[in-house]
Amino acid sequence: MPAGLRVRNDDGFLQIDSENRNLMLRNKWSGTTTASPQFTTTGGVLLQRILTPSFSSDCPVLAVRCDSPIANMGAVRDQPNGTASYEFLVYSTTPVPITFYAFELQKSANSGCGLQVFDGAGQLVFDAAQKQFRVESYIVSGGGVHNLPAGKTYAMVLSDLCGSFTQPSPPSQPWPLHTIFARNAGSAIAVEQITHHCPPTWAGASQGFYSGALQAVVIDVTNY
Repeated sequence: MPAGLRVRNDDGFLQIDSENRNLMLRNKWSGTTTASPQFTTTGGVLLQRILTPSFSSDCPVLAVRCDSPIANMGAVRDQPNGTASYEFLVYSTTPVPITFYAFELQKSANSGCGLQVFDGAGQLVFDAAQKQFRVESYIVSGGGVHNLPAGKTYAMVLSDLCGSFTQPSPPSQPWPLHTIFARNAGSAIAVEQITHHCPPTWAGASQGFYSGALQAVVIDVTNY
């Protein structure tokens, strides 16, 4: 960019760019998990899952905050109508609460005060009156605890489900599934691989599942 405004945080993450629209918080809501119809512990106890309601957005990005290990099962996007919904698997055998933060492209707030940044075409790209998509960290990990600055509230934008299978013998038995989960742990993000079971029918339809590491964008949602 030959000219214009760019603002980065202390870790070098780009927060404002006068030529690119930032993301802003569209909605925040909470939910409680329910029993999964197909995923269990290795002992056969049903795990938990949650399906988000469909939400409207022209660029749907969903962050989650959960104190139990959670994995993103994937998103269903209706691009013509600008909506999306997500499903998450949670490694817990009892219901747990989850908080969601949905972000979309910056819209005019008509706030009349504070810092606003516009691109060359006069389109709003940043408005300080809005709650922004504040990137704190980016994690690529197969396991471990990732410490973050204390005193803040964090949520995670998780990559799709990742891990690996172990094919049992005979294959009609439940398949061991080695899923990489992440969870909020105070001012840290803990990533771990946990083995659980899935039915062979699910495994057979998910051969593209293999991946060595989870990717997570950590968002500062303090006071959101």
